[in-house]
Amino acid sequence: MTTGTHSGATASHGSTVRGFGVQASTQMETTMPSSKHFRVTFIPAKRDGAFIVSSFTMMGEDLPRYDIFHETLDALMADVERLGKLQEQGVSASIRCMEKRKPNGFDKRTKRLYYNLEDKVTA
Repeated sequence: MTTGTHSGATASHGSTVRGFGVQASTQMETTMPSSKHFRVTFIPAKRDGAFIVSSFTMMGEDLPRYDIFHETLDALMADVERLGKLQEQGVSASIRCMEKRKPNGFDKRTKRLYYNLEDKVTA
């Protein structure tokens, strides 16, 4: 019988977000992939014509930041998409792998992630 615990993600501003990763606590533990630690930061972004503009100050801004643990890249991407759509404004997602080695295909799947963008209307 396998028992599992859900890994969680904790936001820097105190709220908790549940992840989808499951860690086994039986003999199967050696064959199952281990959870990896990722840090997701949402940077304000907006669409300006054909361009997407994002800006932030290095030290002055308190950006939404989440620490997430997942076993697969697919589960990570699903969780990041869900969190990105929960943001109140347009954002660009910056994902950093906190482990020594990134999963295969990490760079390709995690660049240029934007959520909640609206076209800027000029009158």
